[in-house]
Amino acid sequence: MRRPTGESSTADVRSHPCKPRGVGTRLVQHALSFYGPSVNRRAAVKFTAKQSIDAAVCPFGRHSGARALHAKGTLRKDVPVGRDTRGHRRGVLVAVHHQFDPMRVTDGIGLIERSGVDPSPRCVLGIDTAQKERAMKRVMKTAMTDKWTAADIPDQSGRWAVVTGADSGLGLVTARELARAGAGVVLASRNPAKAQQALSHIRAVAPSAELEVVELDLGDLAVVRAFADRVGSEHDRVDLLVNNAGVMAPPRRLTSDGFESQFGVNHLGHFALTGMLLERLLAAPEPRVVTVTSEAMRIGTINFDDLQGEQRYNSWLAYGQSKLANMMFCLELQRRATDAGSRLKSLAAHPGWSATNLQSAGPSKRYERAIAALGNRLIAQSADMGALPTLFAATVADIPGGRLVGPDGLLQIRGYPRVVWAPDKAVDRDARRRLWEASEELTGVGYEFAITAQAS
Repeated sequence: MRRPTGESSTADVRSHPCKPRGVGTRLVQHALSFYGPSVNRRAAVKFTAKQSIDAAVCPFGRHSGARALHAKGTLRKDVPVGRDTRGHRRGVLVAVHHQFDPMRVTDGIGLIERSGVDPSPRCVLGIDTAQKERAMKRVMKTAMTDKWTAADIPDQSGRWAVVTGADSGLGLVTARELARAGAGVVLASRNPAKAQQALSHIRAVAPSAELEVVELDLGDLAVVRAFADRVGSEHDRVDLLVNNAGVMAPPRRLTSDGFESQFGVNHLGHFALTGMLLERLLAAPEPRVVTVTSEAMRIGTINFDDLQGEQRYNSWLAYGQSKLANMMFCLELQRRATDAGSRLKSLAAHPGWSATNLQSAGPSKRYERAIAALGNRLIAQSADMGALPTLFAATVADIPGGRLVGPDGLLQIRGYPRVVWAPDKAVDRDARRRLWEASEELTGVGYEFAITAQAS
C-alpha cells in the first residue's frame, strides 16, 4: 500500500484477523494499522484491542460501534496506541458492521479499500485528507452509483472478451451488451447450433460487432484444452474472461473426467479454463476475470473429504458448494495475482434471482421445477437485469479486484448492481489455498504468475 508523501516508514500496514465476542464475528474481519497525521481525530473514539488489534474505532450508524464493542468488553478504552517516529499516534480501525455497504466512507476517517494483503473488502484504511478525497471520488463514482444500467457501460472498443455459456440467459445478455459497447466477443458454448442463433441475435443489435462461436464443454477437460488452444492461436490477448456457464441442482452425474457435474462444470471447468488462458490474459494491458457465482454460496460448504459427493449427495448443497468454490476462486486468484505484481483483476458477480432456463433445466424433481417456474413469474427479475452485476464487474474501470457485485434490492434478489459482502467462509485463506491446491491436482492445470511480473 502506498503511503502519503512524508509518512514515517514505521507506520506499517498490517492485517489482523480478529473475532470480536458478543457483537458478532462479522463485525470486523481485518484491520489495517495505518495512521496519518491529518486524520480527523474528533470523529474517532480511541480504543485498542486486548490482543489482536492495534487500533482505534470510529462510531457509525444509529449508535456507536465503539461503545457497543466497549459495552461487551471486547475493547478497552483510553489505552495508548503506538506512536511513529514523528510522534503521531498510529493504529486506526473503523469498525464496519456487515450490514453496511463495504465501500461506504464513515465519518471522514475510514475508507474501505483493497489492502493488498487479503482480497476481502473488510479492510479499512485511515488516510490523510488529500488521499482520502481522491479515493472517495474514485470509489463513490464506481461502487455507489445508483441505478447503473447497460447504457452506462464504457466504450469497449479494442477489447476481446470470452463469455462462457453465451448461447442463452445471462451469458447471452452479457455477450450482447459487451458487443454493443464495441468489444469483440468469443461466444463459448457447448451447443454450437444454439450459439449460432445467439450470434444472429447479437448481430441484430450490434451489426458491426466482431463475434466468434467456439465450442466449449466445461465438463470435458480435453475440450477445454482444445478451446483454449484455439483462442490462444487466434488471439494474441484476452482482455476479459467471463466465467458464466453453469448447471444447477441436477441429479448426481459425472463429467467426462469423473467429477461430480456441478463441482466439475461450475468450478473445475472454469478453474482449468482460466489457467489455460492465463498467458493470453496477462498479455492484455488491463486483464480481468469475472466469475459468476450465486447467493446459493451462502448455504454451501466445501467438503474436502467428499468433494465429488460420493459418500452423500444433495443436489442443492452440491450446487451451493460449487458456487462457494466460485467465490473462493475469485478471491484467491486476486490474491495470487496481487502477490505476483500483476495488473489482473478478479471479480465475482451474482444475478440475484433471474428468470432464465437454468431453473427448469437443472432440477429433476417436478415440484422443484414448479416452484422455480412460479418464482420466475412472481419474484425473479429479467435476464437483462440479472446480467447487470456481471457487466458492472466486467466493465467499470475503477472497481478494485476481489469484489463481489450483486443486486441492491431486498435480500439481493433483484435490483441494480452494487458491491456486496461475500460470506465469511469464502474469505478463509486456508480453505481458499486448500481448494486451489485440490483444483490444481484434479485438473492438472497450474498458474504461472511469474509471467505476470515480466508482462507488468
